[in-house]
Amino acid sequence: MKLLSIGKTLAVIGAFTMAVICLGGCRTRPPRIQPPQGIYACPAEIKITDKKHHAKIYYTTDGTVPTKLSTKYSGPFLVPDSETVRAVAHAKHDKPSKVKAETYTCQPTVNQVDLAVLLQLGFNLPPPKHLVAYADIHSSDLIYPAAQALTPFMNRQVLCPNCLLSANFSPQRPTARAEAAVILVSILMAGQKVQLLSAAGSDTVLASVPDAAGLPAFARRYIATAIQNGVLILQAGNTVLAAQPYTHADLAAALNTIQTNFGTVVVPPK
Repeated sequence: MKLLSIGKTLAVIGAFTMAVICLGGCRTRPPRIQPPQGIYACPAEIKITDKKHHAKIYYTTDGTVPTKLSTKYSGPFLVPDSETVRAVAHAKHDKPSKVKAETYTCQPTVNQVDLAVLLQLGFNLPPPKHLVAYADIHSSDLIYPAAQALTPFMNRQVLCPNCLLSANFSPQRPTARAEAAVILVSILMAGQKVQLLSAAGSDTVLASVPDAAGLPAFARRYIATAIQNGVLILQAGNTVLAAQPYTHADLAAALNTIQTNFGTVVVPPK
């Protein structure tokens, strides 16, 4: 019985000691960022959890150290490009935690959801007046708003006029170079920044492009317009390589050209 009493006394003393120490400010345990850093098909969905109940979490994605003035974490969010997520936890009466960081690197090729999220952000694309019911994405999905915003500019019938259009958005499917060109030109046209070249003008632009003969007839005008305006960069041998996957480097170059040549692009709802 004496041993039990001594053990209880020590426990009480230990708890009291910790309480006294924490009056000076214990440090909150650092938050947990999921998934772990690595290479992902962007955009990656990020979740941050606290290791101490009721701790408030603040995070940044711009390279700065998070503080109480940074974005407060309220739920999962999307990282649209290669970047580092930094987070800090603040528990009441405790010092802020050490900063936790995870770095995410996008795969080199762009898939459909990559394009949707990045173009929605880049052009502030509005939601369409009429939503499309896709079979593979739902209104509760984080990518849903971006997919809907991109839909009016996808113009799938341009690339395949006689195809039965799919009911799927296919978020993880790699985007082809020709698809990206059609979408970017469609956005620029909606923003009244470019006009679609005529058939004759398209033939002139594509005259020195060896693989232009294989382009769908309706797509030729879009792709020629993209080339003329620097939105689609020809590849080795002056080729379009229409079916090749579009890369993040391609998209970055296109967005930089658009910003330089056209400035802000304002797109009205469709």
